[in-house]
Amino acid sequence: MKSKNIFPILGMNTVSDTARQQGNFVRIANNIDINPNGTIELRSGKDKVSDMSIHHLWQSPLHKDVFGLYDGYWCVVNPYDWTVKKLTEIGNTPLYHALVNNRVVVAGQHGLYEYDGQTAKPLTIPTPPLPVVQGTKQGQDFGEYVSGLDETTHRARTRVIAISYLVGQKEGGLSSTVKIDADSVTITLPMVFDRAITHINIYITEQGGAELKLLASVPKDTTEYRFDTGVILGKPATTQHLDSMMTGKYLALWRSRLVVAKSNVIYFSEPLNYHLTDERHNYIAMPQRVTFLEVVEGGIWVGQTTGVAFLQGVDIDEMTISHKAVQAPIADSSTQMPSETVGELSNGGSTVALWLSANGYCVGTSDGSVVEYHAGVMNGITGIGSTVQVGQRVVTAIT
Repeated sequence: MKSKNIFPILGMNTVSDTARQQGNFVRIANNIDINPNGTIELRSGKDKVSDMSIHHLWQSPLHKDVFGLYDGYWCVVNPYDWTVKKLTEIGNTPLYHALVNNRVVVAGQHGLYEYDGQTAKPLTIPTPPLPVVQGTKQGQDFGEYVSGLDETTHRARTRVIAISYLVGQKEGGLSSTVKIDADSVTITLPMVFDRAITHINIYITEQGGAELKLLASVPKDTTEYRFDTGVILGKPATTQHLDSMMTGKYLALWRSRLVVAKSNVIYFSEPLNYHLTDERHNYIAMPQRVTFLEVVEGGIWVGQTTGVAFLQGVDIDEMTISHKAVQAPIADSSTQMPSETVGELSNGGSTVALWLSANGYCVGTSDGSVVEYHAGVMNGITGIGSTVQVGQRVVTAIT
């Protein structure tokens, strides 16, 4: 039988005729590497390094620490002996990491947590329950006194009261408000069992006023606080109508805001206040379920069930959505690539987004352009992926 030289091999092609004048493509390449010069070599085998079931490994680009999920705990993983240091219980759903102000932030089933190099603690602060208030006027009971007032006088004398929790200097969202008409008011504060909380801020309005201002900041174990007419108030409340930032998938940092996705909605934190969000405004609803999310300098690349969209703008209210004519991405297969890896495709940006689609790898640039590397060469790829860069190679595992 006459032999045929198949070298050089140009790569894989599952779409068109594999024969070329200057070489050949192959349809299947199992357990081999195709080198740039067209030769092939057997792919190196893999060794089992640990019997422990460690999932969702991620390495900090700054500190080089390795993090993962083991037995429901967020852990620091030693990549040399594969021992783990448990940081906090976080649940068994996938973990998503980001680097924020030189700290590692993770999104998991139980919420958002941050790691400062020593310990892990919740990123968010819970919103306190409604405080209980009682008041008197000239020795009379609050309820008895109010019953004798006309409505106009009652409104002119009413105060609004709310509280918030603090962790050090970081303040959480305000509680719901309660109204009272009295000259002497006693506020019964809730019991605090969260060890991270240090103080409670108490806010009230002037009588008949609308702006909440700081009355006092008291230790968390304070049970009651009393004030009378003529009390001097401090700074206005800055966290009214704000809620704790929610956890979600595809955690990222965009223009000093944390970003996560839930189903088909993308949520944003407050600028620089990563633990807070305004659920009335800080979101963008996409037409389909979000399957990946990658931030570049010019915007945000968002995977959809049937395609890809690019969000562009300087603030949430100004963002425009551009749907790209590309094939459906493989869910969870995206990653960020440094500009030096892709060269001119970066279009001046420091990073680009890369994902695997039904027809091969795609690159999304900082200006919203898409390059389909394997269009006309690959097709029929399906599943859920996970992508890493190893040297000059990109490797995606699909299940």
